[in-house]
Amino acid sequence: MYGMKRGLKYIKVSGQLVSRGEYETSIIDVRPYEAVTLIDEGGEELHFSLLHIPKRLDEHLDQGEKAIFYLLRHRSRENYVGALYAIEVGGKKIFYREIAIGLAKMLARSLSFRIQVMKNPPAFFAYCFFGVLAGSGIFLFTWYIVDLVLGRFLGGLAGCAAAAAWAVLLTYPLVRGNKYAGIAQLEQTMALEGFHSMAQPIGKY
Repeated sequence: MYGMKRGLKYIKVSGQLVSRGEYETSIIDVRPYEAVTLIDEGGEELHFSLLHIPKRLDEHLDQGEKAIFYLLRHRSRENYVGALYAIEVGGKKIFYREIAIGLAKMLARSLSFRIQVMKNPPAFFAYCFFGVLAGSGIFLFTWYIVDLVLGRFLGGLAGCAAAAAWAVLLTYPLVRGNKYAGIAQLEQTMALEGFHSMAQPIGKY
């Protein structure tokens, strides 16, 4: 019913990383760089206002070195943010599956209005109140309509199903995180490109 987050796209860029700004140090396994620029083989520049790069991949990236970058990109009003989840550099394919999946989910969820609301206590309370109120209305309305046609028992089942669908809609980025971030596409791309997950580093992303 609902798919990958709108605006997200998995892309492959062959070229060079030519500039990157500072990054926040609060996340241990990931470096969120500001003002990142990639130049592809045709000379076209791709600018990210923010690009999340796993530390394990960053250790293999020298500025200006030719590489193949596998990215999850989000475009909003000519502004790009994204995540680098795999690279091929110096003939070596580097991919950490668990880190890549966690990073893709984090990016997708960070762009979700619903997740942002859930992080704000007053807004979260209002969101829950509205959700319960609307859910109750959906349940009663569906029950009433189906009850008129098919009877009370089926009306109750239909009402519960409608309320459950509403609950999924409200919490979709959490309950269907893999689909929301397009994880199946990420894994399919890695398989087609011949990547195999490297040994997982100590700790968990």
